[in-house]
Amino acid sequence: MPRLTTIAAIAAALVSGCTTYEHRIDEPGSMDGGSDTDVDTDSDVDTDSDADTDTDSDSDTDSGSDTGSGSDTGSDTVSDTGTGSGPCTAVDILFVVQQHDTSPFETFHEDLADAAQDFVGDLWDWLPTGTSVHVGLTTGDFSDEVFCNSSYINCFPDADAGTLDEIPDHYTTPDVLETSENGGQGRLYVHQDLSYFEAEVPDSVDVAALSMWLGTAIEAQEVSGCTYLMYAAAAGWSTHPTNGDANAGFLRDDGAVFVIVFAGGLPDVTPAPYEDLEAMIATAKATCGVDQCTLGAALVWSPCITYSSPYSPAVFLEMFGEVPLVGDVDEPDDYPLVLGADLAQQVAATCEAIGPG
Repeated sequence: MPRLTTIAAIAAALVSGCTTYEHRIDEPGSMDGGSDTDVDTDSDVDTDSDADTDTDSDSDTDSGSDTGSGSDTGSDTVSDTGTGSGPCTAVDILFVVQQHDTSPFETFHEDLADAAQDFVGDLWDWLPTGTSVHVGLTTGDFSDEVFCNSSYINCFPDADAGTLDEIPDHYTTPDVLETSENGGQGRLYVHQDLSYFEAEVPDSVDVAALSMWLGTAIEAQEVSGCTYLMYAAAAGWSTHPTNGDANAGFLRDDGAVFVIVFAGGLPDVTPAPYEDLEAMIATAKATCGVDQCTLGAALVWSPCITYSSPYSPAVFLEMFGEVPLVGDVDEPDDYPLVLGADLAQQVAATCEAIGPG
């Protein structure tokens, strides 16, 4: 179970952008999600727990070139390694972040950017000298459409609204069709001509530049993505050879800690079996070992915690060795508890445990 579960009631969601979805919370014990109240973005938001939030708009999908960064792939066998003879040599951090246009929380990206920048500083306090750090971002968007409808109740897709049936229609994998979205389908988000940022501890110039790049990259994700978000798919496909050109150099295997951070206010509706996506990461981390060398943390919509929903983005992260740190995306006080000294210490401890390879 998640280690950190600060829970707050989120009454309704305001969304700008190209998508439409209902984002609703019912009182605990009432799972039918029945409601007669529709809220439009042009009107005041009803703060009753049974309110529906509807938003409609059209826009074009931003596109960008996907250059640099990707995965080193290995065999299908995950070995139990970890010498303990010294610290690791590298840490690779992947942020899977909900896009601006689909975020129901007005200050989400600003708060996340602040916390992520502070987290970088915490890492520099805890990681050993000489550690190479890679940081990249991707979105959870796999749809080849710029407009879609979705409805969620208590972190579950609304079957009555058709959301559950439509999920597979919005899962376009890059081996079948590559969309033009910058950061889509597990490709790294290109920001300031970089698909990921590389820095070395304890260089003070590096940490300042990395912190600035990461913060501005998070806030720059103003893409018109679909509201069928697939965090687990993004993490898995980021390591797949199909995205090898786009993500070349990002993920290291032996002697490297892989940190996956999910952040967003929508459920994870990845239709592919989580075991298949974990296997992609296990292949890329075959020498180091996927359980020994992978950590997770997540900021999620509070009903995903309240109702122990299998659609919580944190569920996928529970497949790895460490219990993920989990917090409420609508509670700014949770951000430093998830992205802060605790996670930095976990990363440093894992780095020490796995050794240099």
